Amino acid sequence: RESEKRFRSVAETAIASIAVTDSQGKIAYWNKAAEVTFGYSKAEALGKALGPMIRRRPRDSDRGEGVRLTQGGEFVGRAAELVGVKQGGELFPIELSLTDWKSDGEHFYSAIIRDLTEARAAQERAMRQDRMAAVGQLVAGIAPNFGNILAAIILHSEMVLGSFELSRRDEDRIRTILKQAERGA
Repeated sequence: RESEKRFRSVAETAIASIAVTDSQGKIAYWNKAAEVTFGYSKAEALGKALGPMIRRRPRDSDRGEGVRLTQGGEFVGRAAELVGVKQGGELFPIELSLTDWKSDGEHFYSAIIRDLTEARAAQERAMRQDRMAAVGQLVAGIAPNFGNILAAIILHSEMVLGSFELSRRDEDRIRTILKQAERGA
């Protein structure tokens, strides 16, 4: 009883989703984090198969089969990145750690499931920041040279306008060149 009490205390306060299934893959334990993550209350989850709530890839969701989590399943004893399926059908990235154990001659599986949605979003933000930093470095390297080119265009356009008698059409063209070079600068 004391061991059971300690287990429930730890499992109920865990941040990760914890599910225990019997040898048929039916949920025998479902913690509060699992309720939040998957959207099924403990009462709804108990007795339900865990496998259909977990998919290999997003496109597998239409078949409704899920992954095999029971004996002989490939996920026992290792962590894997998979796809979770919320109660409403929404897909989200997960990391699954699955272990098996026996008690009183019965086979059980403990699944620790971590929602990777925030981690993936943070990873995407970091990648975006890296890309912006690379663009900034590129611009920093090009800008002075580009500025020198535009300065020469502006200077020579002003010289042509001030030094030559031009037709109205040619003067408009040179002013357009000058205006666009100033805009570019």
